[in-house]
Amino acid sequence: MIYTVLRQFVRLLLFGFFRRMYWRQKQSLPKNGPLLIIVNHSTAFTEMLILGAFLPRSIYYWARASVFSNPWARWFYRQIHILPIMRAEEGLRKLDQNVPTIQQSQAYLKEGLALLIAPEGNCVMEKRLRHFRTGTARLALSTLEQLPAGQDLQVLPIGVNFSHHKNWRAEVKISIGERFSVRDFEEDYEKDPQRGAKLLTYAMREALAKEVIWIEREEDEELAEYLYSFARQGQGQASGFLQADAGALGEDQRLTEQLNALEEEKKAQHLAACRDYFGALAEHKLPLAIFQQNPISPVLFILFLPLYLAGWLLSWPLFTAIRALRAHFIRSPKSQHFWGPMAMAFALVCWLPYSLIWSVLGLIYFGGLGLLLPVLVLCLSLFYVRMRDAALLFLAKLRWMKLGASQKESLQERGKSLLQALRQDFDF
Repeated sequence: MIYTVLRQFVRLLLFGFFRRMYWRQKQSLPKNGPLLIIVNHSTAFTEMLILGAFLPRSIYYWARASVFSNPWARWFYRQIHILPIMRAEEGLRKLDQNVPTIQQSQAYLKEGLALLIAPEGNCVMEKRLRHFRTGTARLALSTLEQLPAGQDLQVLPIGVNFSHHKNWRAEVKISIGERFSVRDFEEDYEKDPQRGAKLLTYAMREALAKEVIWIEREEDEELAEYLYSFARQGQGQASGFLQADAGALGEDQRLTEQLNALEEEKKAQHLAACRDYFGALAEHKLPLAIFQQNPISPVLFILFLPLYLAGWLLSWPLFTAIRALRAHFIRSPKSQHFWGPMAMAFALVCWLPYSLIWSVLGLIYFGGLGLLLPVLVLCLSLFYVRMRDAALLFLAKLRWMKLGASQKESLQERGKSLLQALRQDFDF
């Protein structure tokens, strides 16, 4: 019950947190039967929130056991399908405490439910896969032994790719890959359990690698972001929140492969040129999208401006409180990967007292109808959030209009020259 209700709240939070979500689905999600979902792990819990909120099946998860220390927290996490798991980093002696979680996970799979695991174990905010631990494969193979003859356990790889891991109003591209059978590794596992687990782990990593953006070197990530920015310009600006991926992720993956294969000298040249051009845009507070048509016409924007300003004014106290909490709790480098899920949690925590204040004011001034006031405030706040990108682009176009003809021509020519140079090594 709590899981079902909370899914709706999480969808609302994601709607306000991300600019849009692209979904690429190579194969349909089976409606029933045991299913092991594997996902990359670049944030603390955002991937799980996204898939739990939007996949049509209920999902069970693993999370680090340290968050289960409080009795109330343990009860709540159980209600939302989260099971505690000890990691090797927390001490090898503590791994024995994972036996109940392993047994419960196997029970869920035998019941025909879906279990989601991140085989990388730890989360790191980077665009690549790390080493997979064999625990996920061993769980799958040992569960297969307990299933009735003829029943299969499917593995489904899902890649969750963030345009920026810590940016509010970022984009996320989800790719549901092609599932495969654990039974294909049953014979190897029966002959040699260790080898069978390694083979399945390798197959899992290979399958998930097809669904993620993989930048081989950390120092190439800055240049990659510039490339993705140009690619997004070519794709146009979609206005909706949930979008079918019409090649957006594939474009990023193709550019990444070309970047990984490029000579270091050329990478350095392109990076210096991109820094120079984007720095020039930043001097005038202009985004690259300035050369793209605004998805909302100026007439519509002016008509909706009063609602936008009302939403900004009403949401300002809420966002101020969220920023204050984020600055207080997320300071150390180790806590940065909690940025997304904690920001959404802060939004929910702050909204509860904020809505209570508006409910009291509504009751005082409007009677019973005043209970609708928090809903109106929420709708206007979400309207402001969804219109914010169009408003910022509208203001940027006004700044562009104030520039002199020579400045405009210079920026346009530099952009064309840079794009021409990049196209010698990258397919835009």
